[in-house]
Amino acid sequence: MKNYQSYCAVLFLLAWLLMAPYASAQKPEKSPTQSPRVIGKSSSGLQQSAVKRALPAYPAAAKAQGRSGEVLIEIKVDKDGKVMATTPVLGDQLLAEAAMQALREWEFVPTQIAGVAVKVIGVIGFVFTKDGRVIEKAPSAPAGFVGAEAAGNMGSVETAPPVVSENERTDLLQKLHNAYDISLRRNNPENVVLEITKATIKAVRRDEKDLATTAETAGYAADFAMQATIEIQNETTKVITGAGFKFTNVETRQVFFSYPNLLPVNSLESQQIHYELMILSGNPASLQVELVGVKFADGKTAGAFPGHPQVGLTAPPPDNPKVDAKPRPLNRLRPNYSADARRNKITGAVRLQLKVGAEGAVKSVQVLNALPDGLTEEAIRIARVLQFQPAMSKGVPVEYAIVIEVEFDWR
Repeated sequence: MKNYQSYCAVLFLLAWLLMAPYASAQKPEKSPTQSPRVIGKSSSGLQQSAVKRALPAYPAAAKAQGRSGEVLIEIKVDKDGKVMATTPVLGDQLLAEAAMQALREWEFVPTQIAGVAVKVIGVIGFVFTKDGRVIEKAPSAPAGFVGAEAAGNMGSVETAPPVVSENERTDLLQKLHNAYDISLRRNNPENVVLEITKATIKAVRRDEKDLATTAETAGYAADFAMQATIEIQNETTKVITGAGFKFTNVETRQVFFSYPNLLPVNSLESQQIHYELMILSGNPASLQVELVGVKFADGKTAGAFPGHPQVGLTAPPPDNPKVDAKPRPLNRLRPNYSADARRNKITGAVRLQLKVGAEGAVKSVQVLNALPDGLTEEAIRIARVLQFQPAMSKGVPVEYAIVIEVEFDWR
C-alpha cells in the first residue's frame, strides 16, 4: 500500500511539472494601462499642438480650371503625434486630395489624459484662393442654436428675390460638381413604409463677398451651399406619390422640412430625389434625414403629411423684468417665399427672439431656428418692421424680449 501511495505521489509530481509551463503560458498578462482612447479636439487646439506643418501645394489642374474655395479635412492622430488617417469633410475633390497629402506630413505634441497617451481626432481647414494662394484656416463653427418658445406665426405665399445671383449660382454648381460625396445620417424607424436606403450630399462654403453682412441679417449667415440625393424604397403594397423629410443638424439642433413630389413609386421599387442647390446655415455634413410622412396614390396619407410636425425646441427663457402686460402685436405682415425654397419644397418655422423696446419697436433680432433658401432672411426682414404695444410694468412701458415663429408652407 505504501509503495502504491509513493507511486501516485511521483505521478502527481511529474504531472504538475509538465503542466506548470503550459499553465504559466496560458495565464493572460495584466495590462499595466488601458488601451489608448480616442478624443475629439477643437481645430484651434489641434493646430496649436502642431510641431511640424506643411501647406498643400495648389494642384496645377485645379488652378488651370479655376477651382478654389475652402476644404475641411478630418485627421486622426496616433498616441505618438503622427497622422494616421485623413478623410475629406468638405470641398473640391482635387483641392481636398492636396490638403490630405500635406496633412500626412504634420506632427503634433502627443496628447495625454491622466498620464496615458491617447489618440486624437479633429478637423483642419485650408483655403485655396482664386489668386493661387493656400491659407491655413481653422474651420468656423456652424451657427449656434439657442432654442425658443412659440409665440405666434405668419403664413407666406409671395415670391422673394433670388437667394443667390446667377453668377454665384453657376460658380456654386461648378464647385459642387467637383466636391466629394458625403453620406448623411439616416433615421429609419421600425415598420417604416418608405425606407431611406441612401442619403448623400456635396457641400461647399460660400465666398465671404457673397454673404450678406448688414445688420438686417441679425448676425445670421447662410454660409453653405449643398446638393443632396436621397434614395427611397417603397416597403408597402401601395403606390406612393409623395413624401415628407425632416432634416436636423445634429450639432446645432436646427430643423427644416421638405415635401418633394415623387413619380409613382410601386411596391418594393426605388426612386431618387435630387436637390440641385440649397443655401443654408451651418455645415450640411452634420445633417440627419428622416421620413415624417407619405402620400399614397389613392389619396390617403400616413404620418405628418401634408403639414409638417411641430418641433419642440427648448432654451433658457429670455431675461425679462416682471411686467403687468407683455408686448402685443399691432400689425401682421406676410413674408414672401423664395423661388429656391419653393423649388426645394421647404417648409417649417423660423424662430426669432425679438427685443421690443419701450416705444414698441423691434430693437434687435436673434435667430433661434433657421430655414434654408432665403426664408430666414425674409423672416428677419419682416420682424424688423413689426410694431408692438410695449410691455408695461406699474404703468410704465419697458423693454421686453419675446419669441415668435414665422411659418413657411410652400403649398
